[in-house]
Amino acid sequence: MKKVFFAVLFCALVLPAMAVTPVKLSLWDGIAFPNENIVRGVELGIGGNTDDIAGVQFNVVWAKNQTMAGWQASWVFNDAGSFSGLQTAPINKSVDISGVSIGLVNMSYNITGFQLGFFNMADRFSGLQLGFINYARDIDRGIQLGLVNFAENGFMPVMLFINGRF
Repeated sequence: MKKVFFAVLFCALVLPAMAVTPVKLSLWDGIAFPNENIVRGVELGIGGNTDDIAGVQFNVVWAKNQTMAGWQASWVFNDAGSFSGLQTAPINKSVDISGVSIGLVNMSYNITGFQLGFFNMADRFSGLQLGFINYARDIDRGIQLGLVNFAENGFMPVMLFINGRF
């Protein structure tokens, strides 16, 4: 009876914890070791697609996730769903970001934080956009600093050097 109890206890406590991996090595998309969709630690690879990450996701070509807290980096393209932390790549794309996006091109549906790049775009924006060209459809509270700043509800729809709303 003790063996059955400990076997059930092991399955209930240890196996679910093993479903989360501390290190994932991604070759390309679904080719990874281990091929887990939850990482609490580091994902390294050439091109990676992991559903849920807390930690660091660094891939050479592209990095993609659904939810992430931490640092997402690649040498070409980042794609994130719900994101909290730091995104660094030449091209960054996200749905919801709370944090910092640094790259040549930064695109987000909803951002609370900071975008630094040549071209920054946000549908809904709170924070600071610093770039050559900045676009925000709806600024909740924030400032755009750049050569040309577009904001449908800013001080003016188009302004040179600075635009914003409080």
